[in-house]
Amino acid sequence: MKASDFVQALDQFILDIFGTLIPGVAFVVGFSVLILQKPIATYSLTIFPPDNVAGWVFLIAAGYVLGHAVTSIGELYYIRLVDLVSYCLQRIPLVKNLVPKGIRTEAYLVEQIVDSGTYLAFRSRVIQIYPWLPQDDDSMKDYRICECWRMLW
Repeated sequence: MKASDFVQALDQFILDIFGTLIPGVAFVVGFSVLILQKPIATYSLTIFPPDNVAGWVFLIAAGYVLGHAVTSIGELYYIRLVDLVSYCLQRIPLVKNLVPKGIRTEAYLVEQIVDSGTYLAFRSRVIQIYPWLPQDDDSMKDYRICECWRMLW
């Protein structure tokens, strides 16, 4: 096993645990608290953590599946909401200075990335290695294709 393979596996493991499983388990626990309508203190002592293997398997499987759903919803709607709010706030003169300079719309960030020399060099190298990828400028400016490239690299 090469060091890069180990780093990639570690990266994926950490992403699965912190980016998918933990939000999913939090959703399962929160949703079950709403359904059972018990105070969180008694809930955490009597029901969570599960007391048998089947309960752990269910919690992990449901957490993993729902974690993907939670992050997908966040990517689809929350990022767009933040983009819209930051765009609107930056257009209002009285509030414009209150918005932190680090908050930029996704379109602005993508525009900055696709015009950079690093991205262009990366893009040309990926096209050399994977000539079957779309090479027209419109599809290359779609930043989501870069997310797929990370898995290919």
